[in-house]
Amino acid sequence: MKLSAALGKFHLALTGARAPATLTWYRRRLDALAEFLGDPDLSAITIHDLRRWRAHVVTQTWRDWTKRGYVRATRRLFKWLTEESLLAANPALRLDLPRLVHEPKPGIDRCDMLKMLRAAKSDVRDYALLRFIADTACRACGAVHLRVRDLLLDKERAVVYEKGNKGRIVHMLPATVQALRAWLAERPHVDHDFVFTSRWRHAPLTYWGVYLVFKRRAQQASVTLRWNPHQWRHGASRAMLSDGASLAHVSQILGHASVDVTVRFYGSFADDELHQAHERFGWLKDDQVDS
Repeated sequence: MKLSAALGKFHLALTGARAPATLTWYRRRLDALAEFLGDPDLSAITIHDLRRWRAHVVTQTWRDWTKRGYVRATRRLFKWLTEESLLAANPALRLDLPRLVHEPKPGIDRCDMLKMLRAAKSDVRDYALLRFIADTACRACGAVHLRVRDLLLDKERAVVYEKGNKGRIVHMLPATVQALRAWLAERPHVDHDFVFTSRWRHAPLTYWGVYLVFKRRAQQASVTLRWNPHQWRHGASRAMLSDGASLAHVSQILGHASVDVTVRFYGSFADDELHQAHERFGWLKDDQVDS
């Protein structure tokens, strides 16, 4: 079997079982693998070929997590092929992931986030969308999949469905509830109950649609750094930790599977942040010894 045919079978196996965004994630990374290797027979692919692929990946100017994702997708493909008996042995079994250097994920600056929110206030839908993501720190797909029946506005809560299509409760401030009510009052009559709709066709807003909303508001507010929806999630996480929230609280607000995930992504801080934390929380205070 050729690699191209194997990729087709792999994508078909994921279709309907994984979110569309996950399918796109795998397709983009595995198409790059196929472009690098050509279209050989599966039985001809060796660990040496896959290590050449990893060496190629690590020379790219991508972030470390992105490089790791390309190799992780490769390992997942060959594991699946072996499980499906399409390969007798897994050539990626000894393919190590690229080394990961933990870097702080600062996310969008709070001032830039507020500038974008103010820029969106002239549009009731965009303002409700940005406020919802800012307030709940949910992933963009959580807003895309949000349905009217998932809103518990009287309780200032909502149910969002994100990775793995698992539902979880998110919490909102009264002003966010008010913004959502204002949008629902103007939302067109449509044949679906997704909260956020596209501007012209009135179809459910897609992830790309959300991205374009954020891009437009960033340009309007002259925000040039870290403005995309996921950077808002990073920014909210860092802000909560900097303001004194515990890792346990932030972990649950973000919907992480465990606190370990929160620590991995947000438990490391830039040097200036550590210095400020030391001044605020350090055990020894100035003048204590002499007092």
